[in-house]
Amino acid sequence: MTHATNLLVVVDPTDTEGHPVQEAAAHAAGTGTGLVVLSVMTYDDYRARARAVNGIRQLNFEYTYDHAVEASRHVALRITDAVLADSDIPFEVIGFVGTPVEAVHTVAEEYDCDHVVVTGHRRSIWDIIRGVPDLATTIEKTFPGNVTVFFDHLRDEPLAPPTIVGPNVPHKPA
Repeated sequence: MTHATNLLVVVDPTDTEGHPVQEAAAHAAGTGTGLVVLSVMTYDDYRARARAVNGIRQLNFEYTYDHAVEASRHVALRITDAVLADSDIPFEVIGFVGTPVEAVHTVAEEYDCDHVVVTGHRRSIWDIIRGVPDLATTIEKTFPGNVTVFFDHLRDEPLAPPTIVGPNVPHKPA
């Protein structure tokens, strides 16, 4: 593979601020690369949406795989347009139906991306100890290029301290 010209950004459909796109845009502006913004709809979400829409007989409409890809693409376009409205950074938006890791590898190869920006979320210590993988960790382990994990702590709920209650636990008087 030759020198890559694009930076791949994986967006979350629930992201209303577009922070990973903003960070990637700052990097792209400094390096002269283009952005490829990817939104992924899982197979389970596609099947659920298809069952729901196709179950409404009055619609006379069948929700297909192509509709799912376009819906996913629309998510990426909505976020990217909001963030890059006043920018001259070139970008491409991609919708994908499948697993997010499969999507990253497929799109990165197709659009010549050697750098991925993905959002990471706080995980419980128990998930980490048990080895439960998250998307960011899986991409870091399997993607051959650079991976930047953007932790958007403004969106994540703070982890609450454990509540310790029991007969042998002393407490301070108020």
